[in-house]
Amino acid sequence: MRIVSAFSSAIALLNIAALGACAARTPREPSGYVNGSNVDTLAARLAELELRRISVLASAPTDAGAVRNADTQIAALRERTYLLPNRDVAERIITERVMRALEARESTVTTRLRELRLVYTDKYPTVRQAVEEERLLREREAELRRPGH
Repeated sequence: MRIVSAFSSAIALLNIAALGACAARTPREPSGYVNGSNVDTLAARLAELELRRISVLASAPTDAGAVRNADTQIAALRERTYLLPNRDVAERIITERVMRALEARESTVTTRLRELRLVYTDKYPTVRQAVEEERLLREREAELRRPGH
């Protein structure tokens, strides 16, 4: 009975050690260490600012101060990404998350635009604003997709 118990304990310890070794080798991100909370925070804030900037630009009388403010904040957050460990991976992750936010917003705007066009012509201010927002979203997505960004 003691031999079986000792053997079971040894097997259990080996399994725990093997799982620990696997967990230690598995990186949190595909290409190595990146501080996840910093990346999450930067990505969320950048996505929010990018969407706000596009929304302001799409509005009929553009508020230049709000656009400059958003641009300044975006630039400051982009600079913070350079301070992160393994910044290339962090930049890729952040860009992917911003792209997903832009794509989600574009989908929403496209759906809204379809609905608006059922009732209004393209000359209606709300339709023109939605068309402009959709165009700006597509342009920004194209900019982020370009190599070297």
